[in-house]
Amino acid sequence: MADSDLQQELARVLEAPAVGPGDLTIWGGKFDDSQLGSFLAAWGLPRHDMPWCLWEHVSRLTLEKETLPAELELLERGRVFGGQGDLALRRDGRQFQWSFVGAAGISQPPGCDVVPYWAPGRPPLRAYQERALLWGERRGGERYYDDRVARAQLLYPLGEGCRRVLLHYLVYMNGGRIEFVRLQRLEGVA
Repeated sequence: MADSDLQQELARVLEAPAVGPGDLTIWGGKFDDSQLGSFLAAWGLPRHDMPWCLWEHVSRLTLEKETLPAELELLERGRVFGGQGDLALRRDGRQFQWSFVGAAGISQPPGCDVVPYWAPGRPPLRAYQERALLWGERRGGERYYDDRVARAQLLYPLGEGCRRVLLHYLVYMNGGRIEFVRLQRLEGVA
């Protein structure tokens, strides 16, 4: 990267708009793994305003649209995202830790213990838009292929006619450090 490119990128990040509790809902928490089904139900999953679902089980990873994980007892991680927000789950022994970054004014899910991020005196975050090209190119059929991960079953939940897939996301920074990444949507590229 040339110096001028680096300067432009640095300026873009440093001049990103500031967001605070009136602009963004950020929660976290944890729960016992036996409560996973009721936790997902409390969030009303699957849902149209957060349709993209990334489920990581012990032996497979799937990226689907408006689904629940197949085998709750084997789920290691989950990510459900869309226009309303990004809900992330991670197994930690017999518990799940979770976080949510989303639109302002969202109601707390019933029955979920919530730890709010926005404590009094917490500084605003800087938010900037990013996108990434996901691995693989469609070569006919529904699978995407990439030589770097030739054995991977790359399946993206997009219709016919898209050769590549873009992931759109927001990065939230606190004092030059990435605090949160909010996945937003997938887009097919012809």
